[in-house]
Amino acid sequence: MVLPVFAPLPPLDLREAPLAEGHFAHTDLTDADLRRADLQHADLTGARLRGARLTWADLTRATLADADLRNADLSNADLTGADLRGADLRGALLDQAELAHAQVAGARGLPKSLQPHRGIVPGPMALADAEEPQAGLDAFARARSLHAAGSLAAAERAYRLAGAWQPQSDIVPYALACLALDRDDSQTARQWLLETLRVEPGADRARLELALLELATGQLATAEQLLAPLRDRLAPLRDVAAAHAEPVLRILAGDTALVAWLDRRTPHAMATTTPRQLTGHSAAADAIASGDLHLAERHVEELGEREPLGALWRLLLPKLRATADAFGALLQTRQPGLGPVHSLRWHALGAHATTARVETADGVVWTQRVAGALRSAAGLGYTHAIQEALHARGFAVPRWLPDAAGLAWLAFDGDWLLAAHDLPGETLAPTPEHSALAGGTLARLHVVAPTPMSQRPPEGLRVGLALLQTPDPGAAWLTELAAEPSLAAHLDAHPLHRRIAPLLELTARRLREALPLCPIGLCHGDFGVQNLRLQPDGTLAVLDWDLADRQPLVWDVARALDLLAVRWPQRAEEPPLLDRPKVRAFLAGYEAVRPLTPPERAALPLLIPTSRLELDLGLLTLLAPLDPDVVGALLPRVYGRVAYAAAGAPQLASHALLGERSALPYDADHGRTS
Repeated sequence: MVLPVFAPLPPLDLREAPLAEGHFAHTDLTDADLRRADLQHADLTGARLRGARLTWADLTRATLADADLRNADLSNADLTGADLRGADLRGALLDQAELAHAQVAGARGLPKSLQPHRGIVPGPMALADAEEPQAGLDAFARARSLHAAGSLAAAERAYRLAGAWQPQSDIVPYALACLALDRDDSQTARQWLLETLRVEPGADRARLELALLELATGQLATAEQLLAPLRDRLAPLRDVAAAHAEPVLRILAGDTALVAWLDRRTPHAMATTTPRQLTGHSAAADAIASGDLHLAERHVEELGEREPLGALWRLLLPKLRATADAFGALLQTRQPGLGPVHSLRWHALGAHATTARVETADGVVWTQRVAGALRSAAGLGYTHAIQEALHARGFAVPRWLPDAAGLAWLAFDGDWLLAAHDLPGETLAPTPEHSALAGGTLARLHVVAPTPMSQRPPEGLRVGLALLQTPDPGAAWLTELAAEPSLAAHLDAHPLHRRIAPLLELTARRLREALPLCPIGLCHGDFGVQNLRLQPDGTLAVLDWDLADRQPLVWDVARALDLLAVRWPQRAEEPPLLDRPKVRAFLAGYEAVRPLTPPERAALPLLIPTSRLELDLGLLTLLAPLDPDVVGALLPRVYGRVAYAAAGAPQLASHALLGERSALPYDADHGRTS
């Protein structure tokens, strides 16, 4: 019998990559270049790091237990508080490495000059009793500052780091509860207040606020149990029944995050909230919808100075008047015949289509001008077949109006014109209830919809997992970008350009075991609020099937979650802002109809940050020739999302978000996230 010979994986270039809190347990990072990489709090348990270059890497509180670090270069690395128990460091360079408070019991190859005490390397302490390292106090102070400045995602990371330094602190979980309330996430706040009481049962403030939270959410019996120990110590509560205790508890709580959250929930607070000033894309879209093209052009000029999509607006605006005239002519050719146009309101200006709502004498229709450079006749036929099949199965989807010969699209100036029946309804509210409805609707589409025999024909604007499923995704990314000659000079001048490729390779390695086991079916491809309409009967109409394709179903779930509940920061080193109640509600609604499989649970956290990869690629190749500044504006965002996926999507992979059956490794002591 001849055993197969597997070629070793090529080393990865991950210099300066923001990989904090990443999941790398047992990952092969042999000879990887991790110089100056941010690996704070990362889980590298059992990782193969032999020969890796970790010079100046930040490994504060990282878990390297049983890791293979033979011949690794750790000179000047910060290993403060790291877990090195059982690690193999024979031949490793540790010149000027910081090992204060590191756990080193059972580690091999450590310098003989180290003199651990009970398996821990001594270090400077903040207090005389040596119970609290300075690093923990520094992390908490940094978290408080970030929290006050409104940088909630970064503040949460710093709070969790402080909690890792001092696991028995009741101050850290209480601070995290306040942060969760600032995010309007009462469920997570409840969990952190319970954690505060677990650490310190005598934390009266946490007990009082948790009781108030339970009363506000209708949990009267639980509130009574929480108040019982307080009645003897707090006279105002002694003779007040739990059902009537809320005003008293508010006074006792004072000016806290919980009271502020309760005030935001009251109808009075909602009524007096100042309307949000529209800016950027919203302001331009609002001006266009109202018909004020001059105002729209002014907003677009302002937008173009700081946003990569400003070039797209400038490309589309001059066409709007001609497009409106073309829509009017198109409707006269449709069957059944339609009367004259009464009004036209622009609904969306996208990379692949311009959409308008048109009122005619015979009712409302929706019209589109689809970019011919991005959509082929074969692609339109693919979309049309999917929509007709879904309509036959009872789904509320657009139905294109044909001409007398039965053709649903018309060529116009290099593009395509379409018209569709109106689907009445309202925009989804930003509530967990509507998120659950959206999740259930997507699951029903995945269960009932026909699976196309083939994938969408190749077109200019693509979506899906093609990049991550290639044998060498990094090379495929670079090859696709090189296909646009005008991009080359701008990309080569950007420092992040070459760093995206190895991050894609690391992400693909993580997905290679799980993704082939994920069920395949019809994916919508753009399942966001802008394409969902709540109908009078309580069901959802699903619009815009131009990106529908045959893909792993979990990719569609990931894309939907990214659109509905994730906001990515401008800076790559900051974690995303998650709307946790929406994430949980969407997944609960989805799994009530179609439970995710274990391979899907393993793949989902990584697919959320990479779900728009090919859209980003399409935007770069489409817009860079029009506006070179697009490269500098868009690449950092792509880099941040891909780095987050390469790190194992730390927050997204948590049990609290994706459920206890999550197949990704997760250590509650070294990466607990709410």
